[in-house]
Amino acid sequence: MGRSRSTHYRNNKLKDSEVKTIIDTFNSDENADKPIVQLYYELLDKGIYLASISTIYSIFLQLGQVVDRRRQATHEPKKISELVASGINQVWS
Repeated sequence: MGRSRSTHYRNNKLKDSEVKTIIDTFNSDENADKPIVQLYYELLDKGIYLASISTIYSIFLQLGQVVDRRRQATHEPKKISELVASGINQVWS
């Protein structure tokens, strides 16, 4: 009969050292601002294969790091002016 699918896929799980290598590589200072897909293909161009894109995304999803990785400026919200009328026909828009 062979082995069950669940046994087969459990044996393909990444080792902790492999996961740490992926995290360290993608979170290094020089790579922190690059999208995961871009960095994945840059590493492939250099002949480095760490894991599939879906595996890398699932690792970073578990860490809560699947967000826009660029440093972005934050702006304070604009204050909406409030028109207050104390009588009839004082406020027109």
